[in-house]
Amino acid sequence: SDHYLYEIIDGKQRLRAIIDFYENRFPYKGKYFNDLCYRDQNHFENYAVSVADVRNVDRNTVMKYFVAMNSQGRIMDSAHLDKVRAMIK
Repeated sequence: SDHYLYEIIDGKQRLRAIIDFYENRFPYKGKYFNDLCYRDQNHFENYAVSVADVRNVDRNTVMKYFVAMNSQGRIMDSAHLDKVRAMIK
């Protein structure tokens, strides 16, 4: 069978929090995932999360995507973005 490895370019902390809540590692507003009613658990489990699956790109392109995603909306710390920009060839 095929094995796939994925790299999260942006949103790793958010994804980790979602997984940790689902695995009852911390409560949200005083409730763990297992404390939620069936309807709320079902809503959580079926909530659509947007992703982009990018294939066959080099490391340089990945870094360009990272800079582009973090230069709009809620902008990341400029020092971190400058560090990544310096790594782009």
